Amino acid sequence: MVYQNSKPRGSCNFRPGSDSSTRLQSNLRTQPSPSLGLFAARKAQAGRIEFGELDGHASPRLEAFHLACKEAGIDAVLATDIRYNVWLKFASLAASSGMITLTNASFGPVRETPGTRALLEDALREVIAVGTAAGVPFKPEDFATIMKGYDSNPPGMVTSMLVDRRAGKPLEIDYFSGTLVRMGEKLGVPTPTHKFIAQVLSIDANGRKA
Repeated sequence: MVYQNSKPRGSCNFRPGSDSSTRLQSNLRTQPSPSLGLFAARKAQAGRIEFGELDGHASPRLEAFHLACKEAGIDAVLATDIRYNVWLKFASLAASSGMITLTNASFGPVRETPGTRALLEDALREVIAVGTAAGVPFKPEDFATIMKGYDSNPPGMVTSMLVDRRAGKPLEIDYFSGTLVRMGEKLGVPTPTHKFIAQVLSIDANGRKA
């Protein structure tokens, strides 16, 4: 929650999934503000967060939150187009988390094996296609930029969802591929790669005990 003068002014949503703010809104009296957490590479540094209203306007509640972050020494940015920022991060996470978890492999093998790299690219294109149909102003270079990010990750790096699957914990697949499939169906955009990922990982969606 965001407070101003000891009174709740709204809520910032850090839940993964491009539709999570809509879900959260149904359980709150105030309109949630979608937020995007970008964590620093070194644990010694404070994390960075970006947040903003869906329509891009500056609101007292978020200006108060921004000020509180600055006073606390948190690297925070009040974004004017948080929807694009959230979708950009969602595109990167949905495609990579799905493929890394599905293959039970790290970034190195997934991006270096022609077959899995092609699937990773398809998964990313599907997110961009759905987002574009939803009115998200993706840029022509966004696909290449995200793929470059994948290629720059350490070869042994894995996603948190794969860590959870290996530990038998519940998965966030519904917030990633599941969300994309549902949105694609509503917008008439095919998402075969994410549909397959969601269907296969549904077996472990609620966790698995040995």
